[in-house]
Amino acid sequence: MSKYLWAKSLKKEFDHLIDLKEKDYELLIPYIKIRSYKRGTIIRDVGELEPFARYVSKGWIAKKWPADTGRDYRVRVFGPGKIASDMNAFFSGEKSNFYMKAITYVNTFELKKNVEDNLLQNLPTFKDLASKLVRISLEDAVAWQRLSELPLDEGLKQLKSHYSDEMMYFSNKDLAYIFKTTQTNIANRKKEVF
Repeated sequence: MSKYLWAKSLKKEFDHLIDLKEKDYELLIPYIKIRSYKRGTIIRDVGELEPFARYVSKGWIAKKWPADTGRDYRVRVFGPGKIASDMNAFFSGEKSNFYMKAITYVNTFELKKNVEDNLLQNLPTFKDLASKLVRISLEDAVAWQRLSELPLDEGLKQLKSHYSDEMMYFSNKDLAYIFKTTQTNIANRKKEVF
């Protein structure tokens, strides 16, 4: 991707958060990688470090937990505008118990952990954007965690109203794991709630 298109793409993604010029975004080229993943690609496997914060520009990524039997559980789904990473592992430098998989064709902007400090030190213009992205990611993680703590009917309603796009990527098995109940209970409650 040319320098011009790259900067234009970043500006389009972040204009709603901060007003910067395309030439400002050109300065990010040495720091951020634009990546594409085919559907089904394991982006990062279980037991590996989480070296990247991945901003999803296009497509959907699942954070998956290995199941003892059958298909692994999707415990989170990240779409456009979300940071698709195990952020606990990213900040702690520890290996992740989850893996990340592209469930559609995906485009991401990726920032490596050891590059983040250099970027913010060398390009202070982006501190405000970084702060906003971290806050949005934290608020989203907290809201998602609270869903599983709600009574089942309320949690399903919240999921449907706040995460309707993500909802289509969750099976009853996934939802049963998230809400700590059975697949049958999920199927019955969905009929009542929706």
